[in-house]
Amino acid sequence: MSSPEVERRLRQQGADVDSLYEISGRIEGKVDALDERVGALDERVGTLAVRMDERFAATDAKLDAILERLNRD
Repeated sequence: MSSPEVERRLRQQGADVDSLYEISGRIEGKVDALDERVGALDERVGTLAVRMDERFAATDAKLDAILERLNRD
């Protein structure tokens, strides 16, 4: 292999490595953005679960009160 051919291949490999780093950086950015969205969604789901638990507890208490009144009559 001639020296110019070796140099050309080395330059191409260097360009390929640079491209891979660029692609990797873009992927990392997208993963970070997705991680933030999943974190926000997890927080929202947690908040909704707490609110649902509170509503179920309130409904349960109301039903208990209704049953107690019915049993008295």
